[in-house]
Amino acid sequence: MAFTLAQQMARTIGVFQGLLALPILLWTASLALQPLAYPDKYIYYFTASMFISLCAAGITFAVWIQRRVPMPRKVILYFEIAKSSFATAIWLWLILDAAFGPGLGRYYYGDYPRKPTIIRAAISVIILFILYYPTLVWAFIDKSIHGDGIPTPEREETQDEEAAGEHEPLLRS
Repeated sequence: MAFTLAQQMARTIGVFQGLLALPILLWTASLALQPLAYPDKYIYYFTASMFISLCAAGITFAVWIQRRVPMPRKVILYFEIAKSSFATAIWLWLILDAAFGPGLGRYYYGDYPRKPTIIRAAISVIILFILYYPTLVWAFIDKSIHGDGIPTPEREETQDEEAAGEHEPLLRS
């Protein structure tokens, strides 16, 4: 199936979104299980890890569905809104956790200062502006220009014509 350049770029960025969200999902899901197994962990760490892993799972699921199912532009826009919302929620949670979360026993060797952690979380907004928001803007513009229909490939007619001659067997008995 041939796509336009803009559609292929959006699909490629979607792959990077999924590749970014998948390790976060696996890591935070494993961190969410630790407070359940060890009594010295706080329930806050379970809640934080579970929230982040559910948001990352939402991003991964949306990318997977978008890659597999042809859908109307309106639904593509809804998926892009969901992915951007999940990514923004993760970013907000991490920045608020760095600023106001409990620092009790967070690290094995003691607590680190909060200011560098807050700065790193604030700088991570660049990922949102590079990976998540451009696809949201593209989906909105694509829906505004082309309407709600399912995007069709440009070369679909020529592929059907080329495939029409392939129904005859190559060897005759």
